[in-house]
Amino acid sequence: MKTKSKAAAMRTAATVRAEIEALDAVAIPRAELLAELRDQRPSLVDDGDVNAIVALDARIARASVEGEVDDTRRSKLVAEHDALDAGERYAADQTVRRRSYDAAREAAEEAAHLYREEYPRLARELADLLARVAEIGGQVEAANARLPDDAALIPMEFEPFRGRVEVRPTTRKFKRHVWVSKISGQEVYQRIGDPANYEKREREEEMTSPGVPAIPHVPMRYLVSLPGLAFGDAPFWEPHAGFLAPPGANLNSFHQYSPSPANPPLGGGAPRSMAHLGGRS
Repeated sequence: MKTKSKAAAMRTAATVRAEIEALDAVAIPRAELLAELRDQRPSLVDDGDVNAIVALDARIARASVEGEVDDTRRSKLVAEHDALDAGERYAADQTVRRRSYDAAREAAEEAAHLYREEYPRLARELADLLARVAEIGGQVEAANARLPDDAALIPMEFEPFRGRVEVRPTTRKFKRHVWVSKISGQEVYQRIGDPANYEKREREEEMTSPGVPAIPHVPMRYLVSLPGLAFGDAPFWEPHAGFLAPPGANLNSFHQYSPSPANPPLGGGAPRSMAHLGGRS
């Protein structure tokens, strides 16, 4: 017994769909042939040609049986196609899911590595940076508090300004042309009746744009939070407990300053100078 090759035994939705299309292509001319043969039968009956009638009925019967066989075959192929198509769609979806799953597992392992290895190193570096900035700020504060003769305050330009300057309300004047009734002396939106009963006047009005309140500066190091990896671990850096309001009331302090409308922050966010806030002691 000859065995079919594995490739020959493989059936896909595409191959079954091609068989269905082939059956459909044959069904159309067969239906046309059957209609033509049936149209010939009445004239043969009128002629009384029995042999011709029997031969015609045999052709009609054969074509009808062939159509019935093909219809049955087509129904089975449609069921087979639907099952194969569903299986192929499922397999394709599983392939996509498996690819996404494998990529996500690799990404999860990468994230675990970043937390275990990279985060502590970077957190320590950032904590050291913030501590050094705080140390420098204290050093500058101490120097500004005890300035030598003829020495200016050391500006705090290294501290990024994170507040917002107050925007005061502004008022502008503008002129508006209106129509006024000569009879009532009242302004009207639409002239009704004789246009001679109205005159055009110019009125001067004011419009005020609301201001924006200032937002106080809070040093960046008061907002940074670098927690430890596990519950109970000491943080690498934790925010100031009162960071919602700038700590301290001393305008000379490194912890707080507000820009002057005459001396606003630079475009990059750093204040132009702290000299306008300082005093000598």
